[in-house]
Amino acid sequence: PPPPPPTHPPPPPHTPTSDISSAASDVYKRQPDMSGTGVVTIRGAGSTLRTITQTVDAAIFTQGDANGLRGTTFQYLKAENSYGGTKTSLSTFVYHDLGGSQTEPVTFENCEIGDATNQLYDGVRRQSSGAYFNFFDCYIHDCIACGVLNEAAANHMYFIRCRVTGNGSDGVKSGAQYTPYVVAIESLFAGNGGHGLWYNKTYAATFARCVFYGNSASGLYLVSGSTAQIINCVFAENGTYGIENAGAFETGAYRSNNVFYGNTSGSIATGSVDSTSYEATTDDPFTDSANYDFSLNSGTDGTAINAAFYDCLLYTSDAAD
Repeated sequence: PPPPPPTHPPPPPHTPTSDISSAASDVYKRQPDMSGTGVVTIRGAGSTLRTITQTVDAAIFTQGDANGLRGTTFQYLKAENSYGGTKTSLSTFVYHDLGGSQTEPVTFENCEIGDATNQLYDGVRRQSSGAYFNFFDCYIHDCIACGVLNEAAANHMYFIRCRVTGNGSDGVKSGAQYTPYVVAIESLFAGNGGHGLWYNKTYAATFARCVFYGNSASGLYLVSGSTAQIINCVFAENGTYGIENAGAFETGAYRSNNVFYGNTSGSIATGSVDSTSYEATTDDPFTDSANYDFSLNSGTDGTAINAAFYDCLLYTSDAAD
């Protein structure tokens, strides 16, 4: 038989050993004869968080062509922008706008995306179809606009154990109507200037064991949440509703074992479908919500929720640093 075709093993990870200052958009072009996830890893050496500071109004990473960034993993990196002029939507950590395959994800692991002083405009921005995005154990904060902005169709996004806080607009905005789904598990969306998470989909979404706290608008905003599963989540002290469902597909939304407290306009906007739920209306049931500790306290409501849910809740984060 003929010999097998040659393989192209992944190159070794790019491992910055010190902080980096950049005055141009670093365009990475993926080699066309390489395939599979994890083709390129860019990470802080020794699993140490390394800071990449952009000094002009430009992204830190963009695509070289439609396949650029496909299969790329970013680990242990902090992204910021120190440009002193007016920043535009180009000033992001990763700017994805040339399309490409949907089969190989762009993955962010243990990254800090944003800075309170050297702000990014959007943390991560996607303008056109391409590889879906995974966020694991990331801290996305203090961006001028959105922490993560998706305006592309036919893609997915996953947020696992992430904190998305203090961004000027929505924490996460996924605005393409036909994007299949967003999954958020054990993540915090808090203190953002718009909605905690803004979701415009006609496909499934899952939100489990998440906290939506203190956002200026609603905690979770569903434009077309046809089959959204909202389970074991906390919606507390948001500026409008805990859950606001404004689309034509609201009757498919399902929620179970969620806690609502102190949302200005009410727990759930008209149109969302009820299932099993608990709403705390008299006392704050959490141990220290101001510091993002949403474990249940020993007060009346905390005890009642704990008994009803058999300890299936809740989220306890690190301090809001």
